Amino acid sequence: MDCSGLVGEPLYTCLGRQIDELQKQLSMSQQATAPLEAQLVSLDKQIKSIQSQIDGANRKQRALEASIAAREEDLASSYALLAQKLREYYKRLRSSSGITFLLSRVSSGEISRGLGYREAAANQDRTLIIRLSGEISGLQKDKADLVASKTRLAALQGSLDKQAEFFRTEVKKAKDFQASLSGKIASLSVLQQSVLSQK
Repeated sequence: MDCSGLVGEPLYTCLGRQIDELQKQLSMSQQATAPLEAQLVSLDKQIKSIQSQIDGANRKQRALEASIAAREEDLASSYALLAQKLREYYKRLRSSSGITFLLSRVSSGEISRGLGYREAAANQDRTLIIRLSGEISGLQKDKADLVASKTRLAALQGSLDKQAEFFRTEVKKAKDFQASLSGKIASLSVLQQSVLSQK
């Protein structure tokens, strides 16, 4: 609304109407922004809580990464041992049977010791093979879980950042609009006072 060129109405009255209209817009904007600001405060609290949980999960991930790296180093040598033990175990299974062993020995004591040794070595190798296989599969599972966890955390962090940025941007736009209205009100008030003082 422009007050220039109005016939019959004093300028200060026109300016007063403009000020009233702008104050009405300012009030409506502030009322509309208040819930958004309250939501932003609530969201900030939630963001801090979620960020704390994400940070904790990231710390756990770093600890798991360190654990995986250490376990990989340990298993590197164990893997070579596993391969050797598997070869020996299958060679023993494929090599001469217990009957050949029985026929090749002279005394029953030697036969008992030999069979006992073969059985103990086979059991020990089997136990070692099972343990190392379990460790390797556990390590592979932990690595897959770590990758999935990193992906989920990155998505959560992105979503959280996006929501927070949206609300901050909206509140900033509203505050900028309110500041603009306040500036216009102040400017018109000064002009109105100037017109009144010239009277």
